[in-house]
Amino acid sequence: MTVAQSVLPALWPALPELILGVGVLVLILYGSFRGERSAEGVNVGALLLLILALFVVMSQPGTKVTTLNGSFIVDGFSKVMKALILLGSAASILLSRDYFQRERIDRFEFPILIVLCTLGMLVMA
Repeated sequence: MTVAQSVLPALWPALPELILGVGVLVLILYGSFRGERSAEGVNVGALLLLILALFVVMSQPGTKVTTLNGSFIVDGFSKVMKALILLGSAASILLSRDYFQRERIDRFEFPILIVLCTLGMLVMA
């Protein structure tokens, strides 16, 4: 058995959190290199990340799965809560876009903060 075979199956239950963690790092790099012109791209990227994480959450098995020595549990209740968290976060980004553009305070940091807060909520759910 190789190292990849022994580690990757154990991380499958935490895949939505890993996707959001790596994705938000990419969004931070994109936003910092593009500057003020990156607000719309980061908004779209954050929405795509949340949709991808939602797809992964919904594709996880409905049975109870534990990893990291039982400290990370995925079951039916956590799937529902994670889906609600991801949908709420996507809705908050969508609903805030027009307001930020109208008030001319559209910055790339807001969707990144939303995704980071979502990541924290997913870990706790």
